[in-house]
Amino acid sequence: MNNVLELKGKRFVQASKSGNGGGAALNSKKVVSSEQLLRLKSKLGQIKEFWELEKNLFKAS
Repeated sequence: MNNVLELKGKRFVQASKSGNGGGAALNSKKVVSSEQLLRLKSKLGQIKEFWELEKNLFKAS
């Protein structure tokens, strides 16, 4: 898979949004424990650290 996306064309226009969308749908029967939230917080911290340390995302030619 390519690391770079090349856009070609004269003009790019964002399509208008149709409808109002909707609110978030949550399962009212699902229980989320504090341990699960702490695990997710830890994983997000690891991801943040990875991207802060990643230096060579795009190399200038």
